[in-house]
Amino acid sequence: MKKIILIVSFLLNALFAQDFTKDLPFYATLMKVDFDDVLNVRQKPSFSAKKIGYIGNWSKIDVIKCKRVTAKSIWCKVGLFDSDDISKLPTTGWVNAKFLYGHDIGYVAINGKKDCYYSLGCFEGKCKVVFDIIGDLRYPKALKVKELPKKSLKSLKAKEASFDNDLCTINETISTFIDTHKPIYAYPKNLATLFYEKFRVQNYNNLDEFIHPTKGVLISYFNTFGKKDIHLSKDEFKRQIKSNSKIYWGKKGDTKINLSLKEFFKNFQDKFPPHSHYYALRVSTKGLRFLAKNIVAYKIEPQKSNGYERRLTILIQKYKNRYYIVGLIYTNKGAKIWKRWFF
Repeated sequence: MKKIILIVSFLLNALFAQDFTKDLPFYATLMKVDFDDVLNVRQKPSFSAKKIGYIGNWSKIDVIKCKRVTAKSIWCKVGLFDSDDISKLPTTGWVNAKFLYGHDIGYVAINGKKDCYYSLGCFEGKCKVVFDIIGDLRYPKALKVKELPKKSLKSLKAKEASFDNDLCTINETISTFIDTHKPIYAYPKNLATLFYEKFRVQNYNNLDEFIHPTKGVLISYFNTFGKKDIHLSKDEFKRQIKSNSKIYWGKKGDTKINLSLKEFFKNFQDKFPPHSHYYALRVSTKGLRFLAKNIVAYKIEPQKSNGYERRLTILIQKYKNRYYIVGLIYTNKGAKIWKRWFF
């Protein structure tokens, strides 16, 4: 039994781990460390190596390089992005990648040129970068965005982004703009995170804009997709999210499950209080058999993931140069997502 538990634990860790050796992120955030604890930074990529500093929970760090130490272990050389009250790292050092959540959102240099360029995220070797704001700096009418090869970009601290530091204070402006407009600039991870963040705080305005315009969205209350799953068009989703009408989702044991779409989402709001931290982690679609191609799956994962608590898996597909949600699975952490053909 103990051997089985260890195997399952390893598979779960492999499922949720980000392989930084294949796709090095610009930045990372410390995760899976208790709020009142810190992560030791080592001189070499080993838990037995000399401790040279520590990083506090949710501190932002620069990722310099990563290497696979063993079949099960990846270590990354990091530096502290900004000074904070809970971290102490006088130089760069090594940490185990399992404690890191990598991302590509922040200031970047383009082919060595430093300016207020801001990356919205990267996907499959390409990044969408804001290089200008149209209109008032505080209340932009639009963002000028270019898609550039990731290899042409390098991460920057805000104070390094421009010779005139006052100009590079646009990150909050950009975040606010994207949050209040259609997610036309989003890559799959950004889309999954933005969608979840909006309904997590019960902001249902324009939530239907995330739904695929022709296929709609397939929603499962259980760990699997089956014949009784809910299929809503984009317009039906919009109507349901504004109403309190009940939907029959199937049976759990002898109990019939009747929930409105708002109540379906409220399950996640209860699990994730408004100020809790979470991650959109890309997961394998190997067990998901879709007729359509280019399906990308992200699972929303909380900071602490003990036990088989409920999670949300978001399935995303590209359509006319934009990404849309085509599936939502209300699943247990670690539960197998069974094969099913749809779309």
